[in-house]
Amino acid sequence: MLGCILIVPHGDFREVGAVPRFWLGISVISLGFLLSWGLSVYTRYPAKVGNSKLGISQQAKRINNRINNNSIKTRLWQQVYKGFIKSLSIKYFRKIKTQHSGLNFWSTTILSRLLLLPMYPGDDVWRYLWEGYIQTLGFSPYHLPPNAAELIPYHTEWWSLINHPTVSAIYPPVAQLGFRLLALIDLKVWLFKIAFILADLLICWLLSRRFGYQQAIFYAWNPLIIYSFAGGAH
Repeated sequence: MLGCILIVPHGDFREVGAVPRFWLGISVISLGFLLSWGLSVYTRYPAKVGNSKLGISQQAKRINNRINNNSIKTRLWQQVYKGFIKSLSIKYFRKIKTQHSGLNFWSTTILSRLLLLPMYPGDDVWRYLWEGYIQTLGFSPYHLPPNAAELIPYHTEWWSLINHPTVSAIYPPVAQLGFRLLALIDLKVWLFKIAFILADLLICWLLSRRFGYQQAIFYAWNPLIIYSFAGGAH
């Protein structure tokens, strides 16, 4: 979440200093992603001690027994150590995961995307808007590039932001149909972003149903995925 907040003001890469600040935020998101993924994998397997496999909960019991045998005298430190060992227990984490994994997964997945809605988009979105727009006027984006003479009367205030204006459409027909339907509603970046986020969340849901929340994190909390759809509107 912190990483998402950090990159929101730095979506326009034309601004001086935007790129390094953007990558700083992406690095924070990546760190959180790796920690979350690593923790989810860590709690699935027992730890090895010597030649035997000893679960962390069993290790916790051993250390806890030492605490109860007055190897640590201070009562306050007893509670601190007990709490720390309990937090490392596989049984404890599994209990959390079974009770709250769905809530944690979806709250993080949805909120991280909503935080990026105000972010300045990548330049691809202006082509999406344009290609949807000219379809509503009866033109084909496959036949006419954005700078075609026939389309000059229909230039919008954001027309100059379209990338590769001399090249006609490269996106497949299904994508073009989506652009057209969205353009019929309104030519707003936030509308296209919401559509992309909904499609992204549908993929998250399908993955969670097929593989479970633990495996779906690999896609749903991936920094590239979060930025590309919600932030960059790609």
